[in-house]
Amino acid sequence: MMSIPHNHVFAKLPDQQLRDSLHQFLEPVTALLPDPRLRAVAELMTQGIVTSQSPIVTQIARGADHSDETVWPTCRRAYRFLANEHFNHRTLLKGLYGVAQAAVVAQAPDYLVIAVDPVNFEKPYTRTLEGVSTVMKSTPPNLKGEKRLTRGYPAITATLVNLAQPAVTYANWFSYVTEDFQPEPRNLSCAAHQPHFSRAKTTFRGRCGLG
Repeated sequence: MMSIPHNHVFAKLPDQQLRDSLHQFLEPVTALLPDPRLRAVAELMTQGIVTSQSPIVTQIARGADHSDETVWPTCRRAYRFLANEHFNHRTLLKGLYGVAQAAVVAQAPDYLVIAVDPVNFEKPYTRTLEGVSTVMKSTPPNLKGEKRLTRGYPAITATLVNLAQPAVTYANWFSYVTEDFQPEPRNLSCAAHQPHFSRAKTTFRGRCGLG
């Protein structure tokens, strides 16, 4: 990692405006974190995700704004953040839903359109990762143009799609092989009945099939 170069895309962006925008956008998330240093890392990581358009820690670190000679110190900050025992993924999800709440309150739409999307995430070379399952994928198809079985995780998201910017109201990766497994219909029910943050009329749109 000592030889991984920085991504200089950030240097071409309006630095302070981006920082201010991210700070405001992430307030529902960072307000739930127990330490100011964690809030700073959350903003740094989000900055790196926006710049690199990747969830991979090394790519996030490359895209973050920092003055270190290498990306390794930023990678370590990200790994410590992800391994921190003072909060968990549910804390981050609660904050993510808070972002959606804030968007609904600010825009006050007459109705909400929620798109529920089941999808399988592929981890083709994974064998021992916690909870990794066998899932069906159609993109890309096998050599015969058919769906194929591969390693990965099923997931379901629900997104408000009639706002100025889409907002996530439900996101869940799950596993077929863990003790807390809940079948897909149960997850679909949770996605459909997640609180909709206002008294506005709600319309659901779904995408059939997995892929």
